Amino acid sequence: MCSCKNMVKLVKEVFNLAGINNVTFELKIGNLFSSETIELLTDGAIILVPYDADCNHSPCLRNGHTAHWALICGILIDNPTESFELDANNIYVLCKHGKSKYLAIWKLADLDSSNKNLKEFSPKKGTDGSTYVLPDGGIGGEDGLCNQYLVFKGLNPN
Repeated sequence: MCSCKNMVKLVKEVFNLAGINNVTFELKIGNLFSSETIELLTDGAIILVPYDADCNHSPCLRNGHTAHWALICGILIDNPTESFELDANNIYVLCKHGKSKYLAIWKLADLDSSNKNLKEFSPKKGTDGSTYVLPDGGIGGEDGLCNQYLVFKGLNPN
């Protein structure tokens, strides 16, 4: 899936077919590494985010050539205080992705940088003989993946 907007359409269809009514979701455009995101995660939200996956599946910066999806299902704040500072070195997210059965722990700032770096479709994939449906403007355009993610509320049984 090379478009967050198309992912929203797919989620709507799947939730409708499955009769899931108690979950809200929305497409977010902008900084993943933000106080708003941290608050959403501490309140139990789950985030589906596209990113470039390195060979060990951690976030990297490859212009979108290894684009993949991760599900952020938790947050860790190292040495939190009541009024913590937005520090790239102490905020981690717990993530699941399709290439591993294990939970990954990544810096939220690294995942944010990787998400913002999704600029172009992989030239290697473009010549592999498969058919890919790309949005107008490519994965780096407003209908693509760059700097976008989906937020789900109500999936966690609290």
